[in-house]
Amino acid sequence: MVLTVLPRILIVGPIDPRLDQCSSALSAAGYTVEHSTTLEAKRRIKQNPWEVVILAHTIDRFRRRALGEWIRENGITTRLVTLHPGHNLNPTLVDARASVEDSPAELVQAVRALLGNRERKRKRLLFLTSGSFSPLGRVAFLQRAGYEVIVARTMGEVEEACSRTMFDLVILGRWRLRLPHESLRG
Repeated sequence: MVLTVLPRILIVGPIDPRLDQCSSALSAAGYTVEHSTTLEAKRRIKQNPWEVVILAHTIDRFRRRALGEWIRENGITTRLVTLHPGHNLNPTLVDARASVEDSPAELVQAVRALLGNRERKRKRLLFLTSGSFSPLGRVAFLQRAGYEVIVARTMGEVEEACSRTMFDLVILGRWRLRLPHESLRG
């Protein structure tokens, strides 16, 4: 089975029914969506690669501004979206704005537009690894470096991935090719 790493979105702020609908719509569109409180947001943003960070309308505007400024000042390469209940965050601080009154489909469309420009420029990388080795740390590093990463663990997965996608780079991780005369235990 080929592991395709989906674009990751972090939604920051207390969850309400409207935000839950937005989260479900983004997940249905194929994004990996996680939630964070404002207290843990900085730690999570530093630790993980997020293609998009959505600052929810449930955060007061002063905290939203402070978090947006912190993201920009620290050189964190993420797209920043704000959901607003009518008042806007500084337009130079965010990459996109969406109203809470809009349908969740419009938020999905805004995220696609943001990532569409970025994803077209991203290099596709095929990461080959054996079934016993977990490449998640390396995959996260490669994503932060701007690569779209697909992981394959068997030759069948390699063939399947290569039949569907052209890759700019192939990395051979921990891989053990067994010759016919070798023991299956070794």
